[in-house]
Amino acid sequence: MGYYDILEKNRNILLFIDGEDATTKVEYVQQNYNKIVIKYVGNEKVYNYSFSRAQFFKVIEKVNSDTTKIWIDGKENFYFDFAQIFKDYIRIINENGYFEVYEKSRVKIEKSALDNLETKRTFDYFKELAGINSLDYNGTKLLSKNYGKCFVRKQSVLADYLKGNFTQNAEKISDIPIFPFGFNLSQKEAVEKVFQNKISVIEGPPGTGKTQTILNIIANAIMHDKKVAVASSNNSATSNVFEKLQKYDLSFFAAFLGGTVEEGGSRKKYFIDHQPEIPELSNWKKDQKQKENLLVEIHTLYDDLQSKLAARNQLAKLEQKHEEIRLERKYFVEDYGKQFDSDSEIILHKKLSSENFMELWVRYENLLIRNKQFNVWRRLVNRIKLGISNQEIYSHASDEFIFLCQKNFYDELLRELELQITECKDILVHFSFEGKLQDYQTLSMKYFKAFLHDNYHSRKRRKFKDGGSKEEGNLWKNSEAVLQEYPVILSTTFSLSVIFSDNPLYDYVILDEASQVDLATGALALSCAKNVVIVGDLKQLPNVVTKEDKINSEQIFKSYNLSESYQYSTHSLLQSIKEVFPNSASTLLREHYRCHSKIIGFCNKKFYNDELIVLSKSEASEASPLAVITTKPSEHMRWSIGHKNQRELDEVENILLHDYEEKNEWGVITPYRKQANELQKMLSEEGYSADTVDKYQGREKNKIIFSTVDNKITQFSASPNRLNVAVSRAIKKFILVVNGNGEEKRNNNISDLINYIKYNNFDVSESKIYSIFDYLFEVNKEARKRYLKGKKYKSRFDSENLMFSLIEEILGEDRFSKFKVVPQYQLKLLIRDFDGLGLSERERKYAVNSNTRIDFLIESKMDKSPVLAIEVDGVTFHNENTAQFERDKLKNHILEVCGVKLQRFPTDGSREKERLTKLLEEYLLLQDDNAKSEQ
Repeated sequence: MGYYDILEKNRNILLFIDGEDATTKVEYVQQNYNKIVIKYVGNEKVYNYSFSRAQFFKVIEKVNSDTTKIWIDGKENFYFDFAQIFKDYIRIINENGYFEVYEKSRVKIEKSALDNLETKRTFDYFKELAGINSLDYNGTKLLSKNYGKCFVRKQSVLADYLKGNFTQNAEKISDIPIFPFGFNLSQKEAVEKVFQNKISVIEGPPGTGKTQTILNIIANAIMHDKKVAVASSNNSATSNVFEKLQKYDLSFFAAFLGGTVEEGGSRKKYFIDHQPEIPELSNWKKDQKQKENLLVEIHTLYDDLQSKLAARNQLAKLEQKHEEIRLERKYFVEDYGKQFDSDSEIILHKKLSSENFMELWVRYENLLIRNKQFNVWRRLVNRIKLGISNQEIYSHASDEFIFLCQKNFYDELLRELELQITECKDILVHFSFEGKLQDYQTLSMKYFKAFLHDNYHSRKRRKFKDGGSKEEGNLWKNSEAVLQEYPVILSTTFSLSVIFSDNPLYDYVILDEASQVDLATGALALSCAKNVVIVGDLKQLPNVVTKEDKINSEQIFKSYNLSESYQYSTHSLLQSIKEVFPNSASTLLREHYRCHSKIIGFCNKKFYNDELIVLSKSEASEASPLAVITTKPSEHMRWSIGHKNQRELDEVENILLHDYEEKNEWGVITPYRKQANELQKMLSEEGYSADTVDKYQGREKNKIIFSTVDNKITQFSASPNRLNVAVSRAIKKFILVVNGNGEEKRNNNISDLINYIKYNNFDVSESKIYSIFDYLFEVNKEARKRYLKGKKYKSRFDSENLMFSLIEEILGEDRFSKFKVVPQYQLKLLIRDFDGLGLSERERKYAVNSNTRIDFLIESKMDKSPVLAIEVDGVTFHNENTAQFERDKLKNHILEVCGVKLQRFPTDGSREKERLTKLLEEYLLLQDDNAKSEQ
């Protein structure tokens, strides 16, 4: 040993004489033919050595502490500056210049992923971003400090994230998972993907069992001797996981080491002071034969349940469809049907299906288009194909005949659905589905607990301290020992990488509520993961980026020339991961259990494209789960003192006075902190819960009141993420309190909610136009395709087919998800009150004609109200001085007085996508512009 600067020119050589390091003792060394010539320091004599006595090594590689970790005899060297690697030896130079030489067999060297320039550039970007994080201690930026300690292992997910691509993990868990916390089809798919992929994304809309899925991942990981970390940006998500483990007496293998406790202070200190003992596990013991039998039962029941889970989902979808069609039929008969004799009906000698009635309607319409009727031959075809033997049905007038076909279509479809619902219910009841699902969970939990018994029953629990660096049992210095005792670590994303001194790699890191995790904090958490599970929902609230942070982060971003996927101000960790790794394994949890079907129905239609399967049970007493209370129109929102609305405060108090005995049932939420503070001041003494929507994410109440505050709804209060969270907090009842300034007539997310509530509570105000009966025409579209198949005139409107494809492509974008298109809509089905429109006799005659159609009608999904009518005009056919041109003028005027915007697209036009997109954007922005001008 010695000091490195004694022999400056020998810094890149290593000399061993008679097996001992003599480098620092030598002034110079030369190789001379078959011998080595050495002059020692302070000695004028020159010595000659044979190659058998003297070994001379040159540096092969030099590594420094920025990109390398070194372990000596299994212990990490935290203080080295750099190291020189020779053929058989390694020389390690510490920060103070002191060095030692070790045989290679005693040293382990691990290089960082940052030895790649592109990877390091991305890391430096995140490191610089960390500097804008406001959390500090005595002037030290804590996140920056954490980055300074971060070592990016090449096998970590962070290394993949920084370079923008990844390879699958080599080790996969392929045996059938168990689900001791219960499961459904989506959760099963999610858990299986986690153990087959290095990066897994689980998107969990409200009430779909994210925590349950996380618990099942933990159970399966532990049974394969894997170490797991669960982290989120706040305490509540990880606390929820920990509390569920406590509920099943399983928290003894989990250590909550990051974040703060409710009473104040760190979780880590609380854990040190309250380390749990291993509980009595004798009741969990199973011998080998019992465990084998349990596993056989689990796998057998698992196979049986998979098809029944599919049947349960199918039942839920059928019930959802039945309710939608029942409601649409109600409006159809009450509104459109009032112009016909209520006792009129099609009398048949043979029962027809809904498909038969749809085909009859399509056949008759296509005859009318060609000015033909059901002659003897066509009636014979109907008798052969549809079994219609009663000739009296052809005595109905054209419009009435079509109406009766449509009404019978609804009625038969509802009966068919009821039959399918009954069949599904019978299958599940005969199988004893609910009981066997519980049996499966019980058996899985017994098997899991038997495994835990075998691993913990004879173990003496080791205790850890929060002492100095050399103290035995120091938790910070003993990650391996801690993880043997506690294979599940819970933390915040901020603290995860600094819980232990060596920042160990966990087999699985589960990042919950990842839509609220910022990129700088989230990237640091990825440094701890061999495999990562990203859990969250982009449709709920993202992380908050202040105006100052947005400006600073965007300046930093511009200087690094990175992909937009790494943009701090616009991306949460969840969104960034999905964009950086677009082909990563992803699962949408679809089965919803929390809210009344009508409450989650709004979120499902508005935000999730009807992908959710509603399995929550609604009671008969919950017939009106949605309500709107409008305060009197007035300028009663006080900007001068913040977003506060006294009339809405009074209205909230009035609502709660009528349900004082059930105060624990209620939650009151609002977009604005000022209003939340006023609500808390007003209600806290009474024991009610009130807060901002942002603070309520992850929580729920049986009854929710949402106070919007604004006189004119703003983008902030009506943001889709905020409204989605607000509505989905309510289990049984949701009450919207809003200023009565005609908000339902505006175009924003709140107005969509109001219209949805009115439509579903059968409170539709009178207007000049109907809601659109889109289900009727959705089925008609498919039936028409089948009927026209093989007909010689089937492609005469190719331009309309192209336009239909274009419209569906545009409406597939998230920003237009509130819209739906209905092709070939009869104009007369749109008009409720012909007398009130002031139409001329010619216009009225044209409007009631069954052949008068709108090529495409874009509607709002919430209340099926028309948004935009689209006509595709053949240039020659629609030229001036043609009959069609005159009919176009009639249609233009009729739609104008109905208040429905019409856009015509000539077949020789261009930029159709751009023009239609602009029209829809203008529709969405109209209310925002109005609100700004009014303010």
